Amino acid sequence: MTKTAFLVVLAVAVLAVPLIAVEDPSYALSPWPYGAIAWVGGVPEDVQSLSQSLIDAVSYVFELWELPPPAPMDGWEDPASVEPAWKTGQSGPIPQVVKKDPASGVLWRLNPLQWDGIDAYSLLYIAFPNRVLMAQAFGTVSWGGVCIGGAAAARGTEVWFQALTGVPMSIAAPAVDGDLTAHHELAHWMTYLVCARDHVRMSGLPEFIIEGIARYTEASLAGVSGWRLYAADWAETHHLSVELDRYDTYTIGLSVVAYLVETYGPTDFLYTLSSWSRNPEFMISEIEPDWRAWLEEG
Repeated sequence: MTKTAFLVVLAVAVLAVPLIAVEDPSYALSPWPYGAIAWVGGVPEDVQSLSQSLIDAVSYVFELWELPPPAPMDGWEDPASVEPAWKTGQSGPIPQVVKKDPASGVLWRLNPLQWDGIDAYSLLYIAFPNRVLMAQAFGTVSWGGVCIGGAAAARGTEVWFQALTGVPMSIAAPAVDGDLTAHHELAHWMTYLVCARDHVRMSGLPEFIIEGIARYTEASLAGVSGWRLYAADWAETHHLSVELDRYDTYTIGLSVVAYLVETYGPTDFLYTLSSWSRNPEFMISEIEPDWRAWLEEG
């Protein structure tokens, strides 16, 4: 399995939120087929419906990209308790160890997942009750969600996040924000798994491809419109080789991925990620003329 550290975020409009330091947010874990969900502030009353909505979101994302979802984690319904030092000497995608809650000190073992012939880290989904608490925990108001993989760490989280999980493969997002944020971040997880399967260095991918995959997933669910016209106007005076600002990374990335999926299909497009990672400049030169013509046809 390719060892890749990454941090990808869903950017949102800046909110007027006081950034109070949150060193150790209160949370409680509940199991789900792909690892565990950490409910910041405690398990909600509608935990079953919220958990099912996340399970459904996983199914939607993988089906959209014509991929099988990961197999449910062994023993996921009743995670085993372990000692803090049990994982010493392990290699490969080791089980994650997470604290059931800050007070008890009980540690859960989350076994690796099996997906499309590879072993992968289980997924810890950190569900915040609202954007305000998430902004306070991460120290920024501009993130709608964050997907953290490998050894990467989000700024402002060194205390509480590393205490929660020592081997991060996690998504953090508001739990009451509808489906779009969950689908966006789960699309990043799917991209990570595809890269691991195909031995692709995810950090070598252009950011507009990474975010384009996630935004395409969102747009397919929500029927978002207007992005193609914007991309066509943008393409009249810009090239894909320029450095994109945050908005254009998402919107132009969506247009490029939509073109590539329409042209090659989801499966064959995902197999081109190795080429995008190895030589993004060449890939841009190869697809840009036809991408521009496709925009003009729209």
